[in-house]
Amino acid sequence: MIEQIINGRLYKTAPLQPVSEVVSKRISVSEFVASLSDAELRGILQAAKSDPAINIFIERLRFAGAVVDLDSVHTKRGLSALVSKGLINKGRSDELSRK
Repeated sequence: MIEQIINGRLYKTAPLQPVSEVVSKRISVSEFVASLSDAELRGILQAAKSDPAINIFIERLRFAGAVVDLDSVHTKRGLSALVSKGLINKGRSDELSRK
């Protein structure tokens, strides 16, 4: 508790609590795609032709506009789909999602 006397009156206030800054885990779509190797991207695009889960992830990236939210449930699901299909490994998924 902080006590201050202002104009002869005693004021008691609680100290300000630091506000934790929310760190945005967003990157541009082009930065996200550029972080994939040519082999990874080739495999993902090939898989998207026959695998609905991978195709949905690619389409979400296309519709995302300029930014990919790395905390988005859709991005996490997409990366999980890439791992489950053997297109990237878990470590690479973590690297892409900046964990």
